[in-house]
Amino acid sequence: MYPKIKFIINKDRDFKTLESFVEESKYGDDSTIELAFFRFYPELKNYIKKVKEGKNQFYVTDFDFVKEFINSEYEKNDFLIKTNMAEREIFWRKKENIYFELVDELFEEKYWGVDEYIAYATIWGVYPKFIEEKSFQIPVIRMNEDFTANVIAHEMLHFIFYNYFLKNYSQYNMNDNSFFVWNVSEAFNEVVQGHPKWIEAFKMGVDVYGGREDIVKRLQEKYYKSDKINVKELIGDIIKEIDNSNSLILKD
Repeated sequence: MYPKIKFIINKDRDFKTLESFVEESKYGDDSTIELAFFRFYPELKNYIKKVKEGKNQFYVTDFDFVKEFINSEYEKNDFLIKTNMAEREIFWRKKENIYFELVDELFEEKYWGVDEYIAYATIWGVYPKFIEEKSFQIPVIRMNEDFTANVIAHEMLHFIFYNYFLKNYSQYNMNDNSFFVWNVSEAFNEVVQGHPKWIEAFKMGVDVYGGREDIVKRLQEKYYKSDKINVKELIGDIIKEIDNSNSLILKD
């Protein structure tokens, strides 16, 4: 049995996402906060500010305002959010069979781990996953159904990858190697979802970022010559590439 995705609208999840991204902003750069919040809601610049100029760390100046802002956006867009969420669920149901066929070529079904994952709506410009909660977020206002289906494919691929990787590569535990494993997982998705078979199914790949661009390009040149990707070989190549990289953050 393949896992089902439960589609849920919960504005409180968006507040938690904002909190999380602001707290972790020290690990990225200004572009992450810009992409997540300011590009669609520039008024939030008055309430999400840098701790100190020249530092990446941001903080929230008024949590009450932010909560009320999120409440207001959900109220104003209530019909649109509910309509889009229902349509995205219907669209995914049409896509899920071909998706699981593609994943079957990579992993055994047992690595899904659970029978249900949750897709939460978000008004933000980022779509994070929550590994322990078996949930992730999808755009519900601005992006179309094809884009959203590709986000679902991306996040679900992360879940099965993490289950597989942490079971078969036990030397990399999440406590000491969270950034390393995250980079391996992202590079894996970037290579897999750019494969011609995946592009044909989902009409698009995923953006490559975070200093992995050259790594992914080299691996794409190697793995796109074959019809199927050997997971163990690809992971081994990714680990070697990341170990030799000077451009990636690999430690907290």
